[in-house]
Amino acid sequence: MWKEHFEQLYNSLPVNNHRDNFDEKIKTYSFDNPNLLLTVVDINYALSQQKRGKAPGPDGLYMEAFMLGGHRLNLYLSILFNLFLVHGYVPDAFHRATIMPLVKCKTGDLSDVNNYRAIALSNSITKILESLLFSYIESYDAADEYQFGFKKNHSTALCTNVFKKTVNYYREHGSHVFACFIDFNKAFDKVDYWLLFNKLIDNDATNQACILATRLLAFWYSNQQMFVRWQNVSSVFFNIANGVRQGGILSPFLFRFYIRDLIARITNMYIGCCYNGMFINLLAFADDMVIFAPSWHGL
Repeated sequence: MWKEHFEQLYNSLPVNNHRDNFDEKIKTYSFDNPNLLLTVVDINYALSQQKRGKAPGPDGLYMEAFMLGGHRLNLYLSILFNLFLVHGYVPDAFHRATIMPLVKCKTGDLSDVNNYRAIALSNSITKILESLLFSYIESYDAADEYQFGFKKNHSTALCTNVFKKTVNYYREHGSHVFACFIDFNKAFDKVDYWLLFNKLIDNDATNQACILATRLLAFWYSNQQMFVRWQNVSSVFFNIANGVRQGGILSPFLFRFYIRDLIARITNMYIGCCYNGMFINLLAFADDMVIFAPSWHGL
């Protein structure tokens, strides 16, 4: 039951030409002499960002095995990851992950599969590679100022505080505020990752490091295989055609980047509330959003 549910969810988007578009763009780049080199220092830093005490992936290796592996292991990892970037390839062990269904609402219907979210447990070595790739694809845009999800020193409380201050400001000056709250259904799971990779290339088309990292992610994502583990029983593997992995190190940024254009189009309309000289018509905490304006017509 779990296998059929998640296989349908992660293969639910209609066929489109985003993959063909990505392949055409990649063909325009030359990777004969990539000006990119991951060093042992980079590996050390990536390992310092990892957390101990986490569950292992399908290979059974804990993160501590890499964190305490020493200089020689880190040297081998740097050589291995550089080969991945140069050739745009990762082996089968990187493709496979375990899905653990976790209940969303404990007071809800525990027999409803839609009341569970999928947490992907990947092999520990993949988390190290994800941490390294993050520095190559990370970017900033003015639209990110309206996003409070998955950002350091940001929280739901801060997002709520900004919303309440704006509403109170208008109410104190005799105005209404009309608001619409939006929650996308299974937003992470239904990301079109081929569209996402097109966006990543278009965002920084002259950055070779970003192009190499995106090419590697495209190969990685398009060859994913997952199986569900439930009550010590495992399903067979199935392929993944859409979505970013719940629990992945890169997933929060990838989703934030994926919806950046949507946020930018709304905030750049300059229709809505204005507080302290700044237009505020949208606030987002990951996939939970609120849009608001001082009039129904404006909303």
